[in-house]
Amino acid sequence: MPTERSEQLLLHYRLVGRIFKGAIAGLVATLVMTGVIFGARRAGWLGRLPPKEITQRAEQQVGIDPASQTPEEFTASWIVSHFGYGAACGGLYGLMRPLLPLPGALAGALFGLGLWAVSYLKLMPAMNLYPPVQKDDPSRASTMVVAHVVYGGVLGVITGRR
Repeated sequence: MPTERSEQLLLHYRLVGRIFKGAIAGLVATLVMTGVIFGARRAGWLGRLPPKEITQRAEQQVGIDPASQTPEEFTASWIVSHFGYGAACGGLYGLMRPLLPLPGALAGALFGLGLWAVSYLKLMPAMNLYPPVQKDDPSRASTMVVAHVVYGGVLGVITGRR
C-alpha cells in the first residue's frame, strides 16, 4: 500500500520528468525554429537575427561591452541564450501540458503563439531588449510569429499527449 510520502515522491518525479522532457523538446524545437529564422533571413525577410539583437542588448544592460568579445564569443553567447530560453520555455510547457485539452501539435502551436505574444508584445519591449512590434519591420515580426508557432508545434509533437 503506497504511503503519503511515496505518493509525494511519485508526484515529484512525474513533475521533474515533465519539465525535463519539455526542456529536451524545447532544445529540439529551438533548433527547428532557428532553421525557420535562418531561412527567412536567406529569403531577405530578416536583417539582423532577433536572438542576436536580444542577446547583445541584454549583455549591454548588464555591463558587457560588445567590443570586449570576439565574434566567436558573441556567437556562443547568443546561441546559448537562445537555446537556453527555448529549453526553459519547453520545461514550462512540459509542466503546463496536462492542462491543455488539445492534440499535441495544436496545443504546442498555441503555446508558441502565446510565447511570442508574451515575449515580443510585453517582456522584451518592457526590458528594452527588442523594439515593440508596432515599431518593428512587418516581415520580421511575421517571421517571428511563424517561427514561434513552428517552435510550439514541434514542442507539442515531441512531448505528445497530456
